Amino acid sequence: DSRPTVWAKIATILEVFNMLKNGSQLGDKSSDDIFEPARKYDWIAWVDADSVITNKNIKLEDLIQKHTAGHRERHCLITEDENGLNAGVFFLRNSAWSRMFLEQIYLSHQQNIPYFDIWQEQAVMMELAKQKKYKNRIFVIPQREINSYYDNWKEGDFIVHFAGVIKEYKPKMMQQYRELALNYTSERSN
Repeated sequence: DSRPTVWAKIATILEVFNMLKNGSQLGDKSSDDIFEPARKYDWIAWVDADSVITNKNIKLEDLIQKHTAGHRERHCLITEDENGLNAGVFFLRNSAWSRMFLEQIYLSHQQNIPYFDIWQEQAVMMELAKQKKYKNRIFVIPQREINSYYDNWKEGDFIVHFAGVIKEYKPKMMQQYRELALNYTSERSN
């Protein structure tokens, strides 16, 4: 497949969903051990590699419960920024709907979609989210709950995501936020 690397996100999540659905294994025994507990999970969280968890005291299950309690129709929890949906950090319910949504994103790779050349799979996700069959299952939560950016991050936020940061600056910035997170965590544990 000649797609840009960002598309691996969708393929990877689909592969995990398919393993959960089929109860199949990756092949070797060491992989089997890794995915055995995953069959029991109701949700999958995706976090882009250019993100840093800055508050390890926040539990994913608490965030999910907060936004889905009494709302079984919610299958995707995601945030928005000034450009629309941001797929750097999001949660998907382990459901047939989520698999279908990801498959549709993956199949829409070559369609004429606004901003596709910039945002790739995220542009497809934004377009699909406008359609009724998808819109009613996607729930946008406040950005700082799971997907803060370096310019709006505050101490205590769960994750800082360096979306749009020039690649030469990312490692140094990520290290700075890792250190802030370590300081925050150690202060809270004293």
